[in-house]
Amino acid sequence: MQVSAATTGQRIEVAGEEVHLLAERAVWWPARRTLLVADLHIGKEETFRRAGIAMPQAVLDETLGRLGLLAAVTGAERLVVIGDLIHGRVGLSDAVVGQFGRWRESFPGRIELVVGNHDRHVKAMPTEWRIEVRDEDEVDGPFRYRHEPREPSQPGVEFEWSGHLHPTVRLAGVAMPAFVVSSWAAILPAFTSFSRGPGFWPCEARRVFCVADGSVIEMG
Repeated sequence: MQVSAATTGQRIEVAGEEVHLLAERAVWWPARRTLLVADLHIGKEETFRRAGIAMPQAVLDETLGRLGLLAAVTGAERLVVIGDLIHGRVGLSDAVVGQFGRWRESFPGRIELVVGNHDRHVKAMPTEWRIEVRDEDEVDGPFRYRHEPREPSQPGVEFEWSGHLHPTVRLAGVAMPAFVVSSWAAILPAFTSFSRGPGFWPCEARRVFCVADGSVIEMG
């Protein structure tokens, strides 16, 4: 199954592979039936509530609903999370663990995690989530995944996908999620809608794709 009208994005080529930058803040790699996402921060709202800050439960509902839609319309057989699947140990309440566990039962494919800085707050993910941890040095065809982007002066042999920074671009004074793509690496926007990060703008060394109004628009 190809990406349907439910997922609007930009088709680009990197490292000789066709990939789709999706408005749902994910990347679809059709040749490997793989979805790439970063920075879900599951349990972030629970962490805030425990600190006395009011947060709606709808944040996690929206995150998992969007992830389920992507899995359904693409027919993905694998999900690679490029770090920060969770927000922290405090946020892994029984309710949060159970909700993600029920979502996991609906997705028959593999889930692979590149451990991010927030994921290190726990020794292991809940067993019922059935998460496979992959090393940052492990290659996947022409790609490599690492949570924190390397400096431009440290390019690797493989094309690198990262997250961590939660990149944005400002339009009319509003920070919008963005994909940042260079010739040797790309940074994904945070998959969660409950996050903002530094602004980027296109230049000779990089392309910037803004996620706005259900579309992915290349800037500049």
